[in-house]
Amino acid sequence: MFVSVAQPVSETISAIHHAEFLAGVPYRYTREFTHPCQFSDGSICPELFYLQVLFSGVQFERDRNQRFLAAYDEKHGSRVAPLGRSQVQSVELGQFMSVVLPMLHDDLYSWLRQPPSDRPWTDWL
Repeated sequence: MFVSVAQPVSETISAIHHAEFLAGVPYRYTREFTHPCQFSDGSICPELFYLQVLFSGVQFERDRNQRFLAAYDEKHGSRVAPLGRSQVQSVELGQFMSVVLPMLHDDLYSWLRQPPSDRPWTDWL
């Protein structure tokens, strides 16, 4: 279950990036970073970590997950409940992935409004 408090799920559902990774979208790649980490003995050592990132310098026109959530809502419906002056919204992650992955497999650019005109990843060896 993915729960979003005070923000719409469309703005907060990071699981979409896992779906992009599973689908192998071309506009993200794994970047290596070095970051200092503090260990239980107090020592601080640089450690490598990896993150899926967007190519820089490309104008991506995102649709803010609107297509994915519309398809999810059509099949399963997200849950929304009031919370103070805001709301809580949730989607079931397994069902969400079962909707999103086929969409990404059919169109690797379905996270975007349209495929970007500049595609630097096509130049990679």
